[in-house]
Amino acid sequence: MMDSEKQLLEIISEKEEILRREAEKVIRQAEEQLSQSRSKAALILDVAEKEGKEAADVFFHEEMEKLSAEICSLKSAGVLEAEEMKNQGTSRIPRAVSRIVTLVTG
Repeated sequence: MMDSEKQLLEIISEKEEILRREAEKVIRQAEEQLSQSRSKAALILDVAEKEGKEAADVFFHEEMEKLSAEICSLKSAGVLEAEEMKNQGTSRIPRAVSRIVTLVTG
C-alpha cells in the first residue's frame, strides 16, 4: 500500500472513532434524559394520586355529612308524623267508643 492510502485509511479510522465517541455521548445524554423524564413522570403520578385521594376523602366526608343530616331530618319527620297519628287516634277514641256502644246496644 502506498503512503497516501495509509494516510487516507488513518484519517477514515480517526473520523470513525470521533463519530463513535459522539454517538456514545448522544446515547448517554438520551439515556440520562429518559431517566430524568421517568423520574419526573413518577413524581407527577405520585402527586396526582395523593391529590386524588385527598379530594376523594373530602368528597366522601362531605357526602357522609349530607347523608347524616338527611337521616336526622327523616327521623325527625318520622317522629312528628308518629306524634300526629297518635294525636289523631287519641282524639277519635271517644267517637269510636260511642259508635261501638251504639252498635252493640243497638
